[in-house]
Amino acid sequence: MPTNLPDVVLWSIPAFVLLTVLEMALHHFHPDEEAAGYEAKDAATSITMGLGSLAFDLLWKVPIVAIYSAVYELTPLRVPVLWWTVPLMLLAQDFFYYWSHRGHHVIRILWACHVVHHSSRKFNLSTALRQPWTSLTVWPFYLPLIACGVHPAALAFCSSANLVYQFWVHTERIDKLPRPFEYVLNTPSHHRVHHASQAGTSTGTSAAS
Repeated sequence: MPTNLPDVVLWSIPAFVLLTVLEMALHHFHPDEEAAGYEAKDAATSITMGLGSLAFDLLWKVPIVAIYSAVYELTPLRVPVLWWTVPLMLLAQDFFYYWSHRGHHVIRILWACHVVHHSSRKFNLSTALRQPWTSLTVWPFYLPLIACGVHPAALAFCSSANLVYQFWVHTERIDKLPRPFEYVLNTPSHHRVHHASQAGTSTGTSAAS
């Protein structure tokens, strides 16, 4: 049983703050006419929603962990947490994350939970913090991983690592990356299109959170 896996999101909060302040300074001292930049109330709303999501995630964690633990105990399968299994679990989590996110864009009741993330008219690193307070709608998409023997703590680690990755793609300060990276990864240029195409709509495909 994995007991020493870190909460990547909590460890990354100082980096979130530092990079957001740096991006604000860049917008102020080196403005980009094509970038939306920052607006104080909008950024404050995003940060408040991010803090609120941390609190509500603790609340939703109780029933979710109970369900995951029950399914994990029922399955005879076990995936060990080893140096070579962790990358595979990260890839598997990302696969189910895609379907979770796609579902939250094409199923109306799930979109009602996710739409708050797309509610800002700005696109900057603070927008990444604009997270919904209804993460209870996400857990069913990861049940196959638990049923395959992935420990709930290992899934939590992979999910937090995935969430940290989503932070840096919410920026207009990074242009297109070299083609191999653009072809394989979710990048800021991809994610700008994703947010622009989802403004005020309830359908569409997903690239990332």
